[in-house]
Amino acid sequence: MHPLSQALRHLGLAFGLLLIAPASFALDVVESPPDLEILDKQLSIGGRTLALPDGHWLYANRTQWNAVLRTPPPLSIFAAYAMDVQNGRMQSAIVLELPVRSGNAPDWRADGCSQPGQLFRDDFGSDSKTPECLQVYRRPGHLVGQQTVFYSDVQQWVQARGIKLPGPVYEVVYAKYSRNDYGRVRVFVPMKAVANDEEIVAWAQKLPATLAAFMDKRDKQAKLPPIPALPIEASAPVAAVATRPSYPATGFAALDDVARVPVNNDGGREMYREFLTRPLPRAFVISNETVLYTVGRNPPDLREPGEPTERALERCRKVSQSPCMLYAVDERVVWIAGPQANPPAKAAP
Repeated sequence: MHPLSQALRHLGLAFGLLLIAPASFALDVVESPPDLEILDKQLSIGGRTLALPDGHWLYANRTQWNAVLRTPPPLSIFAAYAMDVQNGRMQSAIVLELPVRSGNAPDWRADGCSQPGQLFRDDFGSDSKTPECLQVYRRPGHLVGQQTVFYSDVQQWVQARGIKLPGPVYEVVYAKYSRNDYGRVRVFVPMKAVANDEEIVAWAQKLPATLAAFMDKRDKQAKLPPIPALPIEASAPVAAVATRPSYPATGFAALDDVARVPVNNDGGREMYREFLTRPLPRAFVISNETVLYTVGRNPPDLREPGEPTERALERCRKVSQSPCMLYAVDERVVWIAGPQANPPAKAAP
């Protein structure tokens, strides 16, 4: 081949790769643990990619479980939490839930389509074996009160970054099940972002047309419609943002009540007694697999965070498959009571 022709061929190939490259930058939830910035505003699970609206999206958490289907092996399902954070405030948030592969599931037993208390509901005339449902709820707040482990881990993530939550929110849920695949998305929208209930319902009703083929895997890609945004004044930076994350006391226990520390062995309690003797600043962290604490703002490894809270969580996440949660910070118990994972079996060495 003539050198010029070969060069042009290579140039054409490179240009073609540039055209298809954006899809390759989607954040793969299965392969990528949180927390990360979603640079390309795309989340991917099992070969399906959802493009998010404009915003500063952060991938905050994920969870995974197995569904037992008619045909083995069990089907792995992932859910990912992402939040649009601008000027230190939550603009909106989503949870995307998809199975990693197709599976023979004529009956998904989808109780999520039968939850009560909706402001709005549409099941599109679907049956109970392969339901499709759109639901809108009014919530008094987001990430407040007792939560499942998945959301309580996001609570701690929000606290660690000093993100301001918007108060009351709408929760919009769209799910569609077919014989082989399904998908579900939850969108959390601040109530201040819309004028009234009718406006959020009108926005929610855009989701089926946009996502139906994506949820049952007829399409591998879809884009979430633009989410109603907070007014400009509500998005302004907070005047007095603390330079250090704030962790309020939760009232779970007195700081020196060693018996209330949610561990099931003497080693973990002994480590907590040791923690209580250490100077401020300090942080004590618990997960299913480990218990550890950090002290001071000058870690031996300069690559680690200076703040003991962030450093403790980072160290915990390196050795733990389950959520890492702060129990105590400085002289406050900050543990969020509620449905928690089992307490750890042993303390970290």
